Amino acid sequence: MSSIILVLFGLGIFFLGYKFYSHFIESRIYGISDPDLVTPAHEFQDGIDFLPTKRHILFGHHFTSIAGAAPIIGPCVAAYWGWLPALVWVVLGTVFMGAVHDFGALVVSIKEKGRSIADITASVISNRTRIMFLIFVMMLIWLVLAVFAMAIADLFVNVPSSVLPINIQIMVALIIGWIIYKKGMNTFIPSIIALGVSQYGQMTAGSYMYIGPQGIVHGTTITILNAARKYLGKNDDEGLGGVLFVTSGLGGMSGAQAKAAVISGAVCV
Repeated sequence: MSSIILVLFGLGIFFLGYKFYSHFIESRIYGISDPDLVTPAHEFQDGIDFLPTKRHILFGHHFTSIAGAAPIIGPCVAAYWGWLPALVWVVLGTVFMGAVHDFGALVVSIKEKGRSIADITASVISNRTRIMFLIFVMMLIWLVLAVFAMAIADLFVNVPSSVLPINIQIMVALIIGWIIYKKGMNTFIPSIIALGVSQYGQMTAGSYMYIGPQGIVHGTTITILNAARKYLGKNDDEGLGGVLFVTSGLGGMSGAQAKAAVISGAVCV
């Protein structure tokens, strides 16, 4: 099946879920259609913990939260069991489980004046339950941090050139946050600048660096190693010493193939 059909199908399901199912959940289950509802961000605004934020910025935060590990787990599921389970996991799982769960968590937080789940359980059940939830949340955060730290550490070990651009990306994020929240600048222009800076390293592989693990150089290296393993019987630990890699360059991105060959130990023409 063509991948574009799967993409259009997924986008169509997301649109229908947003247009109809979310409205059903909102009005029939969560009951938050009150036009006079005041959120804790406005009711307790202090500029620190409670801060009214523009809708599209909140959308970005919630989008990354509901995505979570799906961009990582989804491809892994597809690699193990094929595209259909991955499609069901990412698309239907998001619409009927993940998004509903996170939506419900936000609704409870709004109705409980912005309190955390631990504080809510203290008033609903007991203070001992609050301590239990705090310990559970702490351990869960430790696990998540450990997994992502391990992934980034493996990236730094395998591709040392990624250290610099990733740190540059962190600095760009800090600068953009300072410009938006301290200087009051409209978010559109800083966001476009940040996007351009972040993507420059990816799309200009001739610079021999990239931003993040989805970079052109990294992807090309993985492709070469997979091809050598599949067609030449090479092991991951062997490298590609003695292998001639013949490629046809593509404009500004032609440096990716040469750098990928250097990383893998092959000779590139």
